[in-house]
Amino acid sequence: MKVVSYLAPALTYSFWRASASARNISSEVSGEIMILLITGEENFLSFEKLKQVKEKFAEKNMGESNIDEFDEKSFTISKFQKSILSMPFLSEKRLIIVKNIFSSKMKKEDGEKIIDCLNNIPESTIVVFWEDKEISKKDLLAKKITNLAKKNWDFPKLKPYEIEKWAKEKIDARKTTIEKPALLKLAADSDNLWELNQEIEKLTLYKNKIEEADIELLVSPKLNNNVFELIDSIAEKDLKKTLKFLNNLIEQGEEIIYLLRMVVYQVRNLILIKELALKNLKKGEIIKETGKHPFVVEKTLRQIKNFSQKELETIYNEIFNLEVKIKTGSIEPVTGINLLALQLCLKQ
Repeated sequence: MKVVSYLAPALTYSFWRASASARNISSEVSGEIMILLITGEENFLSFEKLKQVKEKFAEKNMGESNIDEFDEKSFTISKFQKSILSMPFLSEKRLIIVKNIFSSKMKKEDGEKIIDCLNNIPESTIVVFWEDKEISKKDLLAKKITNLAKKNWDFPKLKPYEIEKWAKEKIDARKTTIEKPALLKLAADSDNLWELNQEIEKLTLYKNKIEEADIELLVSPKLNNNVFELIDSIAEKDLKKTLKFLNNLIEQGEEIIYLLRMVVYQVRNLILIKELALKNLKKGEIIKETGKHPFVVEKTLRQIKNFSQKELETIYNEIFNLEVKIKTGSIEPVTGINLLALQLCLKQ
């Protein structure tokens, strides 16, 4: 399948700090493994891993008819229990995917019920827990599921040199070459793989040998830079500027869900770096602690003074709620993002 070959380069790293090899997907969905855990701050890689497992399962088990998915909004104990105990449809196995359950505000007794369900999981059921961030070591439910999981992949944030290597292997896999200066220019100010992957797709469709001039010609001004400016306009409570910025990006072809994820990504950076700055860490120490590109740290340090922790959490929650509404079809994307700008720019 295209997805499997597409992922192969990224998975050739020792991925490295992942606690299990990514080589044996067939065993993950064959019945030998009942509970899988996929986590990590590098959520592009964790998402691709989840997609790989899901597609491999679908190949052998009547497509998606035997797959149930829950996120923190749709998950309930009763639905989960019912799904676990349901028999497969014209197949030997069922796959249940649970997303971001550790991030939800769950009662202790509900966590215990989840563990009870997992302790009584039938052989016909495979459960995958996926988190789009690193899980807390203090989370009791996460600890218990980690202990129960027979396969556990963790994708930590890539260092700048690892991003360059990742980009090079992505390009090589597409039967394309790239000159060293072009590679450095492409990856220099981006530590976001969602953005970088989009640019690589564009470049490799354009030609088979990428030169520095191609980066200047084809790669749009870094969305990272635009997101920094967008965050600034929100901090200033400048609704007109914020709306103009958002709609210009949409007109340039940026997908709204992707744009929301980039803003969420920067809000997370703000929360993390603000916490470290409050501990009096210097810029160099923050770069070492977070593994983020110096460009990102420097820009973020300039912005943290403009937001309280509460404001950052509000922005994060509002964006998350909008993404859910867009995905469920309860709001039209352009309308939703304009309403979001209005909410975030209201004087508080």
